Amino acid sequence: MAEGFPVFYVGKDLRGTRQRLRKGDPWPWQDRRIIRGWSEAFGVPDDGRAWDKLSFVRTLLAPSEAVAQQIAGLPYDAAVRYLKELER
Repeated sequence: MAEGFPVFYVGKDLRGTRQRLRKGDPWPWQDRRIIRGWSEAFGVPDDGRAWDKLSFVRTLLAPSEAVAQQIAGLPYDAAVRYLKELER
């Protein structure tokens, strides 16, 4: 398993009765239990899949907690670019 500090992004457009999340945006909640619990509110039944198999979540691993906090406010594509720049 890869090591790092996870940052969670919306994996596909989701629309609920009171909230809409767009693919590539950071999840408003950076907690696996909360994200999984919200899946049904967005019409995605929780079928017990492994975390890395959920279509509505994308995970990036940051090398440190400080970097995770920095990229948590960026859209997915910008966060990927930022992490690639750090690797240089």
